[in-house]
Amino acid sequence: MFSPKEFFRTCLLLACAGLLAPAAQAATRVIDVQFARGESGAVSRGTVSGSDYVDYRVRARAGQPITVRLRSDNEGAFFNLLQAGREQALFVGSSSGRYLAGTLPADSIYSIRVYLVRSAARRNEKASFALEVSVGAAATAPRVHRSRFSRPMEYQGTGVGASLDEGVLQRRSAGLAFEGRVLSSVPAEGMRPER
Repeated sequence: MFSPKEFFRTCLLLACAGLLAPAAQAATRVIDVQFARGESGAVSRGTVSGSDYVDYRVRARAGQPITVRLRSDNEGAFFNLLQAGREQALFVGSSSGRYLAGTLPADSIYSIRVYLVRSAARRNEKASFALEVSVGAAATAPRVHRSRFSRPMEYQGTGVGASLDEGVLQRRSAGLAFEGRVLSSVPAEGMRPER
């Protein structure tokens, strides 16, 4: 049997050990994208499940074009584009889609983070995916149409232009262009017909 002093000491040690143990985090894998000699694009295949994610790293220079496309068997799989040293993502797939074409803003290491949205992660879903990445080649930008509805938007202090044409929302911001499928044919509040 423990004396009160030994019992207190044991409890204190267990409490300290619990505080010093690392918090449970999502498992992360970091993979450097390798381009074959003379090539500017690569396809990587993988899986994510639950709250795990995979970072695909690419070193690039300012002004280089980039295209990224994610194909997955799970509708909850997306990617974000992150620049080393910046907290805010340059592209957020869960709100912008699974395709990105644009020009990179700075010499940096960029991470393309493949993940599941929170609702799919909570259900511990799994996604198999193919990630197509091209850096330095002529980017195939989304087609730009004269649309029936458009309006300038302000997002976190950055001017963003948007247009809606044939059910496709197209936006341009900070040198990046992307498009996403619109689920409703009703224009969003504040959209005004162009003349």
